[in-house]
Amino acid sequence: MPWIESLSANANWSSVAINEFRGRGIVYFLILQSLCSMAQRAVSHIIEDYLGVEVFKGKIVSREHLRLLIEDEIYHRERWNTLSFTTRLSSAREGVQINQLMDIFFSNWLFSTDENEIIPYHSIPTVPVLHGPNCSCSTSSACTEPVFVGEQIVSGFVLGCFPLESLLRSNLLCLYSESCLDLINFENLSFIDPLNTSLPSRYLQSSTIEELAMSLFVEEWTHNISYSAFFSHCQPLTCTYLVSHRKTVLQIITILLGLYGGLTLILRFIVRCLINAFNQISISIRRHNNIVAPLA
Repeated sequence: MPWIESLSANANWSSVAINEFRGRGIVYFLILQSLCSMAQRAVSHIIEDYLGVEVFKGKIVSREHLRLLIEDEIYHRERWNTLSFTTRLSSAREGVQINQLMDIFFSNWLFSTDENEIIPYHSIPTVPVLHGPNCSCSTSSACTEPVFVGEQIVSGFVLGCFPLESLLRSNLLCLYSESCLDLINFENLSFIDPLNTSLPSRYLQSSTIEELAMSLFVEEWTHNISYSAFFSHCQPLTCTYLVSHRKTVLQIITILLGLYGGLTLILRFIVRCLINAFNQISISIRRHNNIVAPLA
């Protein structure tokens, strides 16, 4: 893009101060462009992943049940894919810091040699860069310092130990300010306008690029659920439903009286059977006791 390319200002970055935006500013936006592309692919994957899932199999659910199931499915897939994206980003940052890779812009390590010193090619000494009075890139990747154009601070942008860290710890305040854009508009391009501050956003103007990236640069996840389309697609052969309601006091009394009458009849029948059985047993016992044995 022409305006990104203009940030190089045809400057030789090796001949300017390490915290000079001129010549190095292009790196911020090239990395931001890459992050946006990665986030866009992640969002597209979330959408494609969800559209390829069969949520229901051979059954119709209520409108409210459908809404809850779809919202829950979208939430978990969005969370999982966002976590996957942020994990890869965090792993890349940790890998660069742990391996102490030297930045091409020498923002984390500097060669420590005299101009005419001859040293073996495999043992060039280096010293860590300090961003701030007590923050060394050898021990922390969180070190930052302001970025300048000449003697003027470029608001929002900071210089860190690595280009990626520099971007992630910066924010977009400069892009909301016309005066700041004029400061970094090295070629006086006429089509560069500040971002619209009146547009609603869940992010603050001071939100870091890291905060935006960890949310995939997404303002809001929205969805449109059509129950009629769901019903038409399922094409059920038959539909059944249950109607449940509370019984009235009269209905409850009627049921209790019915139960009482039924239990009375059953108990009468059982008692009658028990009495008859008892009588039969008693008669049998008396007959047994009244048997007369013949005399010898």
